[in-house]
Amino acid sequence: MSDYLSDEEQSEQLKKWWDENWKSLVGGLLLAIASVAGWNQYQSYTFERSESAATAYQSYTNARVAGQPVDDLLAEIDEEHSKTSYQIFSLLYRAKDSVTESDWRAALGYLDTAISLTNDPRLLDLIRLRKARIQFQLESFDESLATLGRIKGVGFKVGVSELSGDIHRARDENARAAEAYRAGIASANDSTPTVMLKLKLSSLGIDP
Repeated sequence: MSDYLSDEEQSEQLKKWWDENWKSLVGGLLLAIASVAGWNQYQSYTFERSESAATAYQSYTNARVAGQPVDDLLAEIDEEHSKTSYQIFSLLYRAKDSVTESDWRAALGYLDTAISLTNDPRLLDLIRLRKARIQFQLESFDESLATLGRIKGVGFKVGVSELSGDIHRARDENARAAEAYRAGIASANDSTPTVMLKLKLSSLGIDP
């Protein structure tokens, strides 16, 4: 229809359309500009925070290896970079150091905190396997088996089977221990865990 309108009529209709719609058009443009600016600002903030967390974590690991005090660095990670992967990894190191000192309860506390901070399936499986090993050391066998039962990753089958076997052997449940060791042997892809599992099976008086 517009092809048949005079220039004056088209100009009048265009002016009328602009009067009716300019506010929404300008508002949409301003919103788009604000959104882009906000996104860029958020990206910049996220990058800076990530870089700062990485620096704090690197400082902590360097100090830890050098045997220097780490309390202030850990406090910075916990306060300034909580719920990041760097805090989780620092908790794993803290648990490891506690195990070295045979402070099993402290190690469990660090691992439980790490579990509460992540939803990553593989990382959760790794942490739970370490937790189950500590529970085994504390002779909390039921708790250890329950923790192992929550590990689902295929890559952890050998570790789960071996520790399950160790728990049953500690309980003099040799048939169940042998079953677990055999399951571990079936899941193992390299010779090192296979040899260890066969040795444990042999210790039960069973030919692997």
